[in-house]
This record gives sequence, C-alpha cells and structure tokens, in this order.
Amino acid sequence: MWATLLAVWVLLAVSVSARQTDDVIELRFETADELVMYGWLTPSPVADNPAPLWVLLHQRAQDHTSWNGLIQSISRRFLDKKAKPIAHPHILVVDLRGHGRSTQLGKFSVSHVNMRNEHLQQMPLDIAQMLRQFMRNDQVDLLIDTANTVFIGSSIGANTAVMAAADLDILPVRAIAMLSPGEEYAGMKPFAAMQQFTGDMLVMTAIEDLLAAASADYFERKLDHVQVIRYPDYAHGIDILDRYPESVRDLLNWLLDPQRYQPRPPESKEDEAPADVPEDPLELEFE
Repeated sequence: MWATLLAVWVLLAVSVSARQTDDVIELRFETADELVMYGWLTPSPVADNPAPLWVLLHQRAQDHTSWNGLIQSISRRFLDKKAKPIAHPHILVVDLRGHGRSTQLGKFSVSHVNMRNEHLQQMPLDIAQMLRQFMRNDQVDLLIDTANTVFIGSSIGANTAVMAAADLDILPVRAIAMLSPGEEYAGMKPFAAMQQFTGDMLVMTAIEDLLAAASADYFERKLDHVQVIRYPDYAHGIDILDRYPESVRDLLNWLLDPQRYQPRPPESKEDEAPADVPEDPLELEFE
C-alpha cells in the first residue's frame, strides 16, 4: 500500500519552518522527553512514482555524515541502466540521541561520551516515534513505497534498527542490514526483536571484531532468516564498508536482490494493529 508524506509538517505546539539545500531536506523533531533530534532526507530523484524509504542509523561516536560514502554508492548503483527491483529510494539519515546535533535535552545538553545506558536504550523508541509520526502525515509531497522500507544500521545503530522496526506497526519494514550488531550493547538486546521481525536480515562482520563476530555466529545459529557475511581481519561497523570495497557491493546486491521484493502473503486479521492507535507525543519540523 502506498503512503504519501508531507514536506511541511503540521505540528502540535511549535512553529513550522523549512530549509532545503542541495536536494537535502533538514528535519527537526522533538521526542516525548524533550530531546531535539535532527534528520536529513534526500528525496528520490524519481519524483512521479512511489519510492522506498531507506533509513540509515550510525554507530556510537559518529553522526549522520558517516553514511556519505554509502549514499554516493547507492546513487551510482541506480545510475546503472540495468533494471532494478525498486525505484531509487528516499534516504533518511539521523543524528542519534547524544550525537551530532541531537544533543539538546530540555534545558540540558547530552553526549554519547557520558550517557548512561538508560539514555542509550531510548534510541529505538526515538526512531520508532519519529517514523510513526512521519508516516501519519497524509498530505502529499513525497510518494513513499512503504512496503519496501529498509533499515541499515551500524553497531549500536544496528541494534537500534531492528528494535525500532519491531515497534513499528505502521511501517512494515522489508529488510534490515546490520553492520557489527551486538548480542547485547549498553543493555540493548536485539535478539527478541530479531525473532519477531518477519522480513530479511543481513549481518556483516569482520572475524577479528570478536564480540560482533560472536554475536553474528549466535544470530546465524539461532535464526533461520539471518544471512551473515564475514570479512577478514578487524573492522567495526561502518568501517567495514570503508576497509573492504567489496562489502559495499555485497550490501547493495543483497538489498537489491529481486527475490527480496516478491509480493508478501496477506496478513491475517489477527495480525493487524488496532484501528485506534494513540498518537505519540512527538513533534517534527523542517528547518
């Protein structure tokens, strides 16, 4: 089912502003606990047809700019004249809680350097709230192919991705690619969410990144719908894509495998979310 999105949001209590530079739209939104978070949306160049939404979540001690190389690789891949199973995606990157510009929490400033685990554990909720509000705006600006939404996460962003997807009744995520996820990190345990997730999952790890490699082994052993790609030596998270050029090809080949986009069987009535889902106390705006 197609969904349409608004490029100027209706807000509950804050003014609306917009800023678009070089085809990138800057988003600002406020979570329930008053953290001001930032995101950047690169719309698909295919303006007249629905395009998937790819959400990229960075690792700890980095920010949204760590994905710049991958975003360029995605654009080059879609310039290839060979047929693709989907349209060039809209790409959303964010600064996670305590990173980049997402550091203002009410009257205080927070940083990943000294954040307690309970604050890090808010990251999946932050992303789920943001996307739920994002998708509930029904006025037209961007056409979103919601059935083919993809998450790509690195390290803590990988754990965040799958845990957020498990909480997104409004957005049926098709696939999740996880770079160096952990069986447990800062109290974030993604295994239950991975069990619940019904789409496809890819785990990428380097064999000398011992904790991530052990986690990948565990996920592969316990879950039938997880594919693992391993690389030699040591690299963690997004560094895998920088150190091993073939990993970018591997990632995009997996994401663009035509078999991944076969129609899904209809869900039973028992699986449907309740009709009246309360709105999250989340505010969004463009700058």
